[in-house]
Amino acid sequence: MNTNREHINVVWLKRDLRLQDNEAISNALASKKRTLILYVFEHVLLNNDHYSERHFNFIKESLKDINAQLLQHNSKVLIVTSDITSAFNQLQEFYKIDTIYSHVETGLLVTYNRDKEFTRYCRNNFIDWKESKNNGVERGLVNRDNWFEDWENYMNSNLEVFQPKKNQLLHISEIEELEKLFSVTDLFTPADTKFQKGGTTMGWKYANSFLESRHEAYMDNISKPEASRSSCSRISPYIAWGNLIGKTRISKSTTIKSRN
Repeated sequence: MNTNREHINVVWLKRDLRLQDNEAISNALASKKRTLILYVFEHVLLNNDHYSERHFNFIKESLKDINAQLLQHNSKVLIVTSDITSAFNQLQEFYKIDTIYSHVETGLLVTYNRDKEFTRYCRNNFIDWKESKNNGVERGLVNRDNWFEDWENYMNSNLEVFQPKKNQLLHISEIEELEKLFSVTDLFTPADTKFQKGGTTMGWKYANSFLESRHEAYMDNISKPEASRSSCSRISPYIAWGNLIGKTRISKSTTIKSRN
């Protein structure tokens, strides 16, 4: 192991696949250490029955969209296939990881158990793991006292702006050197598919077209399977995978017509 390792921070992307209004990224950039953005296609999820090729294609498209945005900052996401602890062990051969930033993931028992194991890993390796709320969800609440007030405060908090300083992110060349040590994930996805493409850019196209025009037929078509395909928002997958966040602001001038 290199004894003169640079101290860095790592942003571990999970279901928060965006750069803008990403609290984990903002917190990492607020420190004085350089930052690596990481996504791991974990074996425990690749082999899970809750996931399919459609899910992973959406994730890959989201990551390609992020990398396209990172080009202007001379950086990219390190995207690998691995167990999560193995990935961090490999990184620690070359960098001293001080802090890991991520969002709290809610949903499957397998990811909850993985997070408990990863908490022990961080403690044993003297790594500080800082998790941010995801869409205002509080995991492990003992009671719901003040739940609504906390959720409202979260939804009304300021949006985080992605503005990394020069050389604050690991450079593409450094990440390409790291890629030689990992099983790098192929981000190819079929071009001719009827499924919605992933990514923040595509998510905003759906959101904007709904707010600008498609919402006008929403109330009339919501119960019609065929017609509702074009008049509903279709932004659910973009919120589910964090391309768009629940507290994203919508212009107050936009109103959706109701039957009344």
